[in-house]
Amino acid sequence: MKATKVGLASLAVFVLLGIANSYGQGHGTGQHAKSDMTGEIFCPAKSTGQLCGHGTADLLKLGGEKRQKWAEAAGRYNKAVAAATKQLLEDSKPVLSPEEYAQVEKWFAKGINADINRLVAAKEPTTK
Repeated sequence: MKATKVGLASLAVFVLLGIANSYGQGHGTGQHAKSDMTGEIFCPAKSTGQLCGHGTADLLKLGGEKRQKWAEAAGRYNKAVAAATKQLLEDSKPVLSPEEYAQVEKWFAKGINADINRLVAAKEPTTK
């Protein structure tokens, strides 16, 4: 069961990276539609793919018990993503060259989430 959760979290991170990469390659800067999205989905203070509990709850306009349950679910997701990332790095270290390993480490660096947030915001339809 634990391996399945780690595998699913790894898959989620790679899907996010793939979306960000393909979207970024297909669209130049300055060509994005303006978005009304405020708040952060993916937490810049965390590694790639981890959610901001408060930012996502704000974007979803959640309150009360629903907000608390969301925060708990997001926390479990973040723990699974962190565990999957750690496991991937451990598993790949003996397989990859030092240069390849360094490249993979960069995929999960803090700060990438801010870029993903900008991509998501650019894809959000405007409400005006």
